[in-house]
Amino acid sequence: MKILQQIFTEKYVPITYNIEPFTIFRNRMKITLKIWDVSEQDDQFRRIYYSDVDLFIVCYAINNKESFNNAQMIWIPEIKFNKPKVPYILVGTKEDERSMSDDVVSEKEAIGVAKYLGAKVHILCSAANNYNINYLISSALDYTCNYNEK
Repeated sequence: MKILQQIFTEKYVPITYNIEPFTIFRNRMKITLKIWDVSEQDDQFRRIYYSDVDLFIVCYAINNKESFNNAQMIWIPEIKFNKPKVPYILVGTKEDERSMSDDVVSEKEAIGVAKYLGAKVHILCSAANNYNINYLISSALDYTCNYNEK
């Protein structure tokens, strides 16, 4: 995971789940987040991991319309059903590959879906070239802190 390891690898290594603490300093405060990376294959146990969630980050690959459809038809409805009060953001990954294909999810379509489904924000990013990674972290912190203040 790019955020935690500060490295990017081309090869995807499938996991069931991975929990990593991630420490960041913000406004002179040390904040430690636990980032849970949960596999879609872990269907029967995935909902167990939802118990302590303060924010969901729902990702899809911009060059894979099936992953975009899964985000809107499976993952977000599952989140809304199991944790209706927990905020979520929709993240389009692999933005660096947009110019390599004509068959990508358009930013306009993704923003429309994010608004329609109630996501707090839609963010495009790329782990390969570090595009918007800091913005993603900052936004996640903002929405997590705002959720915990309520």
